[in-house]
Amino acid sequence: MSLNELLGFLTALLFFLWRLPFILNSSWFWKKTSQRILDDASLLQLAEAFARKMDQERPLIAERINHPETTRNLLEVERVLSPAYHSFLEMLNPLRPAHRLPREILIQIFGLVGSGKIILPVSHVCRRWRDIALKTPELWSSFHTDDFTHMMPVALGRSGDHLLDVSLHTSCDEIRRLERLLELPFSRLRSLDITVTGPFTDEVKGIFSRCRSHASVLNEFSLRFDFDATIPQPVPFDENNCFAMLFNREVPAISNLFLRNLHPWPPLLSERLKSLTLTSIFISADELYPALRSVPNLETLALLNTISVLSENFSGPDTIISLDRLRALYIHQPRGALKHLNHLLGHITIPRLDLACVFMSDSAVVDDDIPESPENSYRMFRTVTELVMHLDSLPESQFYLYGAHEDSLAFSFCLPTTAMPRIFNASGLSVGTLSANISQVTRFILRGDDANSTVSADNLIHVFRCLPELATLVVTGMPLDNVVTALNRLRDESERPVLRHLRNLYTRGIGDNSLALTRFLGQRLEPELPVPQVVCAASLKNTVGTRYGDIRAIEDLKSGEFPKPFAVPEPMQQFFKTNLETSQMDWILKRRNWS
Repeated sequence: MSLNELLGFLTALLFFLWRLPFILNSSWFWKKTSQRILDDASLLQLAEAFARKMDQERPLIAERINHPETTRNLLEVERVLSPAYHSFLEMLNPLRPAHRLPREILIQIFGLVGSGKIILPVSHVCRRWRDIALKTPELWSSFHTDDFTHMMPVALGRSGDHLLDVSLHTSCDEIRRLERLLELPFSRLRSLDITVTGPFTDEVKGIFSRCRSHASVLNEFSLRFDFDATIPQPVPFDENNCFAMLFNREVPAISNLFLRNLHPWPPLLSERLKSLTLTSIFISADELYPALRSVPNLETLALLNTISVLSENFSGPDTIISLDRLRALYIHQPRGALKHLNHLLGHITIPRLDLACVFMSDSAVVDDDIPESPENSYRMFRTVTELVMHLDSLPESQFYLYGAHEDSLAFSFCLPTTAMPRIFNASGLSVGTLSANISQVTRFILRGDDANSTVSADNLIHVFRCLPELATLVVTGMPLDNVVTALNRLRDESERPVLRHLRNLYTRGIGDNSLALTRFLGQRLEPELPVPQVVCAASLKNTVGTRYGDIRAIEDLKSGEFPKPFAVPEPMQQFFKTNLETSQMDWILKRRNWS
């Protein structure tokens, strides 16, 4: 296209754009042109074609034009044409699909994107979107860590009178960000989540000392610190205690409370509290039990790394605490004696529990932690369907016991091997005040490793006696002899076949001697017993032969076909991931790098 042709095209288009408003406003136009033309966005296509044409021709024109007069003429045309072109686009904007969405739908879409600072890029799309994004208070009612900037007052102004949800995760070094808590209108706080990593400094203490505004509608409160001996506990109340004066001592509407390295204090505890999570603190029974008595309508209780000294020097009454409405119980104490769990469950009753997760692994368990005849025994609400005995711990006198029931129950204990006859008894599984029905277990995994690779047949016989419905047996990392001996003794004792429902036997690392496997399969040939599918090493398969049914080599299995040892149900994983942070260790590593 020559320069003269391009100038002619631009002049014609300029005239068309200049006359377009008059054409659109004329009655003649609407009589001769149907609304379908605008719906099909013909004008929009024309405008976009023009924009593409200008973008394509601009570099070519710049290369060809060397004459100052010609350049000046073109710039003059563009100066007049550009405003008309942009006005034309504004007239066509309502035709774009994104601009036809109702305001209510756009607000819902913006809400899915986020709130506050996150939605600013969305507001840059067009004038209408920006107007909606900036003038919708609910899109500015949630504040996260990145929103605690010098622009925070502007965002608060855009939130109008809406209730606020605030989440701040920061370090003790970011004092300016932490100080912005004081700019919040506490009377509008609906939820407040504060996590401070690092040491509890005087600056941090000073900020919380000034947070004395009344939070009358606060419903969910979370306050978490790294473990620090200098953190003042709110009880007893003291004028110099920064937490005792928090919220002017009154927070009447709280239903969810999360505290890390802080003891709960009375103003936060009431009949309205439905969820209580205490993490990483050394709390005694004299402190915890009165708190539980103050919250009779509790629905969720989580004690994470909390009960390691629970039963020491208890001086309170033995009155049973009834948690009639409790539905979910989380207990995580990786290094605490089982006696503390027994003490807790001996002082509370939970008649209607729907979900339980009790992890007491790595405990220094002794026989005294498992009373033979506890005064009060709490039976787990769900029948266990999967059981795992893991013998890879040292010393050899201990083993890990895991149990699960789909997505509603999981437990883990470190228990003494010598106490196995008491643990597996006529009532099922019992660890003192806590017991469970394991008669419906369908999968049992027996794992051994290193020095602690076997458990005696005398002990295993008590285990298998409690598992009449077993359908899948997995033995890994240990000889099969003791398992076979225990099953044969059970058969002789009862004078009938054992494991009548067994369908699958998985083995791995059971040694090169096929005698034990042959003995096991031989007693399965009784007429009333199903022949299980067996998975073993290829060398054992070749030795045993095919007379015992379907035998597969473990080397031929596909990825994921061999049963996993133990998996915490997904809902519980998410809970622990959220509430068991490693911020303290991260901070220590950072300080080491700095030094």
